[in-house]
Formats: sequence, structure tokens, C-alpha cells
Amino acid sequence: MATLAWCVRRTFRSKLAGRIALVWLAFLPNHIAYVSITSSEILFAFLATLGVALLIRGREREGVWLRLAAGLVLGLATWTKPAAVLLPVLVFGVLHFREWGRLTRGAAVVYLALALTLVPLGVRNWRAFGRFVFVSTNGGINLVIGNMPGAYAPGVFWNRELTVLVRSETREVERDARAKAMAIEWVRRHPLATL
Repeated sequence: MATLAWCVRRTFRSKLAGRIALVWLAFLPNHIAYVSITSSEILFAFLATLGVALLIRGREREGVWLRLAAGLVLGLATWTKPAAVLLPVLVFGVLHFREWGRLTRGAAVVYLALALTLVPLGVRNWRAFGRFVFVSTNGGINLVIGNMPGAYAPGVFWNRELTVLVRSETREVERDARAKAMAIEWVRRHPLATL
């Protein structure tokens, strides 16, 4: 929570904004719900805000070591939730808008460190699956859950389509690819319902 308050205070140059962010986070129902269970959300929130704080501080000090640290922290965030791989480029885009040289140099350092944190998992995935798999094999299933209608119930993974897929396809990489294709097809056929 302190890293979020620090980021908000630095971004808006206002102690009040930092305090409002703390109060908002303390009473955010989603945050309250996840604090009481063992899940990745709280760890991810900490790693993501710490990584952003290091990026902000690295901009202020133009420090390579701070950017390397940010890359390592954001690499751990990517282990936790693979979408975090996009976070550095988004933050650098905001921090270094119209400063293409600083943006590319800084992003290169951050992504080098981030990539190094992913090497052990990449090697493990290559050995397990015989091919490159980026971080995890549940992205397609998460895409189905996030976009297609359904609900958890006894014996049901999310909806009938996902239940059939999970029971019929035992190979993780293939199951993930088929789930991703199923979700994308749903979104293509039902764009308004998806929105």
C-alpha cells in the first residue's frame, strides 16, 4: 500500500492524492476480499506497484541500477501474472512521452532484466513441453473465463464449452491454444456482449 501511495504522490505531486489513494485501496472491496485468502493478487499488486515506483524513481535519478531493479521486480510480477510484461512499456510511454531516446534506452535495460528473470521458467517450460511457452498455460482459459458467459458450479469449470475442452484435451499447451481460439471466436461473434 505504501508503494502505491508513493507512486500517486510522485505522479500528482500531492500528499493529499497519496492519502486518498491509500484510503481508496483500504476500502476497495476487491482488495479486502483478496487480502483474506491465499492468492496471487496481493503479491502481484505489491510487485507491480514496487516496479512502477522503481521506474518513476529511475526517471528522476536517470539510474541504470534502479531500472535493472525495476526489471527484476516486474519480471517477478510477470511470473505472477503474465500480462505484467506490458507494464514497463506503458509506464515508460507515460514517463518519457516524446523522449524516444530515453524511452528506448530505459525500456531496453528494464526488459533485459525482466527477460533474465524469465529464463529459468522458459527453460523449465521447454523441458516440460518441448517448445517455447510464455510463462504459463492458462492464458486461453483465463480469456474464456473473462469473456464468455458462465459460472462455477459443481462439476463445471466455467461453462459447458470449457468443461468439455478441459476433460477432452489433456495436453496443456494444446488445451490453452484451443481455449484461446474459443474465446477469440466468442468475442468476434458477440462484440457487444463482450463489451
